[in-house]
Amino acid sequence: MLIVIANLLTALNQLLKQNHLVSENYQNHLLFERLGEGIDEDIDRVKEIALACGYSEDIANAQKSLAAASEVLEEFSDIELLEKHIITKINQFIDELNNNETETLDGVFNEYTAKQAVCNMLGDIAEKRTRDLYLLRFGGRQ
Repeated sequence: MLIVIANLLTALNQLLKQNHLVSENYQNHLLFERLGEGIDEDIDRVKEIALACGYSEDIANAQKSLAAASEVLEEFSDIELLEKHIITKINQFIDELNNNETETLDGVFNEYTAKQAVCNMLGDIAEKRTRDLYLLRFGGRQ
C-alpha cells in the first residue's frame, strides 16, 4: 500500500515540475513551484516508514520509482485529478488499516503493527494534497 502512495507522489512531483517549467505566466509558475514544495520530503517519509515496516528495498530503487510514476502519468495528466486520486487512495488505505482485524505475527513489523504512525503520516499527506486543491482552485490557475 505504501508503494502505491510513493509512486503517486513521485508522479505528482514530476507533473508539478513539468508544469512549473512550462507555465505561460509567472503566477502559474509560482503556483506550481509552491505546490511542489515538500513532496520530496513526503516521498522520503513514506519510503522510510515502508522500509521500517519490512517492505523490500525495491521501494528505494530510483528506476523502479520513476517507471511506476511514468505509468501513473499515462493515466493522470491533470494535476487536480491526480491530487484527488491520491487523497482517495490514502483514505482507502487508512480505512483498510483501521478496519483490519487480522492478527499480526509476533516479531513481524508491518504497516498494521505501526498502524498509528502510518495513519498519521498518510493523514498529513492527504491534508497537504487538500490544501493543494484549494490553491489550484483559488491560486490563480486560469
